[in-house]
Amino acid sequence: MKALFRKKVISIFLYLYNMALWVIGKVTNKEKPAEKKEKTVVLTGTFYSSNWIESHVVPLAKSKNCKKLFLVSSKQFTNIDGISIVCPPVTLEKIIGNVPSRLFYFMYIVVKVKPDIVGGFHLLFNGMIAQLVAKIANAQSLYFCVGGPAEVIGGGIDSENKLFGKQDKPDFNIEEKLIRVVRGFDHVITMGSSAKQYFKDKNVNATINIVSGGINDSKFNVSKVDPKYDFIFIGRLAKIKRIDIYLQAIKLLVEAGHKPSAVIVGDGELKDELEMLSRTLDISDCVEFVGAKADIEYWHSISKVFVLTSDSEGLSLALIEAMMSGLPAVVSDVGDLSDIVVDGSNGFLVDSREPRQFMQKMELLLTDSNLYKKYSNEAKKTADRYKIENTTKLWDNILGAI
Repeated sequence: MKALFRKKVISIFLYLYNMALWVIGKVTNKEKPAEKKEKTVVLTGTFYSSNWIESHVVPLAKSKNCKKLFLVSSKQFTNIDGISIVCPPVTLEKIIGNVPSRLFYFMYIVVKVKPDIVGGFHLLFNGMIAQLVAKIANAQSLYFCVGGPAEVIGGGIDSENKLFGKQDKPDFNIEEKLIRVVRGFDHVITMGSSAKQYFKDKNVNATINIVSGGINDSKFNVSKVDPKYDFIFIGRLAKIKRIDIYLQAIKLLVEAGHKPSAVIVGDGELKDELEMLSRTLDISDCVEFVGAKADIEYWHSISKVFVLTSDSEGLSLALIEAMMSGLPAVVSDVGDLSDIVVDGSNGFLVDSREPRQFMQKMELLLTDSNLYKKYSNEAKKTADRYKIENTTKLWDNILGAI
């Protein structure tokens, strides 16, 4: 009964959303705005760290074709170069809640600033609100598909949205409705090639560009200290990350006679459950949960191998940062991860969900020092193409073409 009610709520929401788009299209000014070389941009999203903003937003703000960039966030970040971060009033947050107040204030800022481009990170619901507001403001709409095709496949069942992600099974009718929403954007930014191809196959005619993020290579570089941990995971402790597979792989290494040391950097709803699993597997002395950390570069500097066992990914920012720090990677062969991880060259792609498959690749890098050194060098070389200045050049071209 709950599942049926949820689907009805989703269907009603999407119907009302499309109705709102139609009404706005009828009543707003359709005159093409004057062409400008430098664009004003307003964006919104759920931002977990300043590091994430520095990688995904700063390169855009640094573009020679970006006049001004406003970022509407629930959380205040300081000292981020070139970005005006605005937060909703505390009183508004207390009255209507965190996310609604941010989205409402986002609309207010767009109407006030009258930007050329309005965008949101993730389709549900930041991207959708950005599309609506862009129509009202007669601006170009921009959707950052950070989570890859999982944001829409099966009706968003694998997304982290609290409404769409709680469905009991995939719904391809809802998926088609979400694709219809994506078709309404002027521009789509994906993190990698598989997401771009997915939208092209679904007849999304928006301008689609791949912008994976820009990394500050002065922060992320090869460490000269001896590592404390053999393996590191960095990310949210969420179901889709399948950290249980990571823990089971560590257990298998122990059973094979090794003494691995592993760290999990991040926080989330599964923290207690995963800590309990590590105790159940009797690997608590091998695995350390350190919570969310701002100094990610430090944790890379004391680790050897980056592991990502997700069911779905875009192109992981944590992965790029790790490889720029010289860490070979053992990751799921999903989403856009193969855009950077070259199997058998700078890491391993695992196409199975079996912990033993991950364990075998992790074991190779743990025991073969020559192989590790070779893969570490290749990881650094590959990741260097994601330096922040290279990403800014991409944005120069994208904004220049709008």
